[in-house]
Formats: sequence, C-alpha cells, structure tokens
Amino acid sequence: MRQAIRAENGDRRREGPRMRIAREADDQKALAQLLDSIRVDGRPILWCHVPNEGRRDKLYAIELRRRGVKPGVPDVLIFDPPPECPFYAGMAIEMKTRDGTLNNNQKAWLDGLSNLGWLVAVCYGIDEAIRALRETGYLRGGARHGDGKREHVKSGGNAG
Repeated sequence: MRQAIRAENGDRRREGPRMRIAREADDQKALAQLLDSIRVDGRPILWCHVPNEGRRDKLYAIELRRRGVKPGVPDVLIFDPPPECPFYAGMAIEMKTRDGTLNNNQKAWLDGLSNLGWLVAVCYGIDEAIRALRETGYLRGGARHGDGKREHVKSGGNAG
C-alpha cells in the first residue's frame, strides 16, 4: 500500500534545482530532529536516513555503487512497525518538495518495500511527513518544530 500525502492547498510553485535541494534538505533536517525525539515503548525508534541525494563526480559514484549504494532507496527508513499499523514491518518515507516527482528507481524501491510488508509514504514537505507520522501512530498530539512551536496537522492523507 503506497500512501501519498499531498498538500491540502495544492500549491506547486516552480523553483530552481538549488532551491529545491536546499528546501528538501531543510525538511529532512527537521524530520531527523523529530524522529530522534520519538519514543515507542519508552525507547527511541530505530530509524536512519539514506544519503543518496546530491550530485557526485563519476568516479566517486562508481565507487559508491561498488560498495552497495543503490539508487532510489527512500530517504528515511523506520524499522519499528508503525504503532497504529503493527502489521507493517516498518515505514519508508520519501521526502519531496512540493513540485518534486518520483523517478523510476524510487518507484521501484517503494513498490518493492510495499511488497515486502512495509508501509511507504511520499511526503511533500515536513508538514506532510508529520501528518504521516501522526496517522501511523509514531506521533501523538502536536509535533514540535525546532522553534519550539507546536504544529497541529490535520489527518486525512490520500492513498495512492
């Protein structure tokens, strides 16, 4: 089951590649901070970010492939089953900017993980990631951003 969560206002502004990368990186940092604060059964959840993004020179890219780096692996892998959906093995989150799209490698990984019993989500920004974490039970109540303000997110993402 792939869960695609989209912005409620449908805003899909165009921006250049540098702005898109910077904004996705900022969202990823906020998500990492949030994931580090989540506890399940009194212990931190087991999760990681897969640093596949960014451009690399050709020789370094070849070296990484030899070491086992696979293109398209989702940005975040949460190895604890979602508390509200314990029948899933874990949760994979692919972070995108508002106008971001999945490439074929990303689609293949999301489909593969889904077929192996993982819940997968494509989140267009930090607010959608928070919503996905709330809907699956990793988060309870309002989430806190780095500025300490409580963020209230409506549930009700679209399955896709």
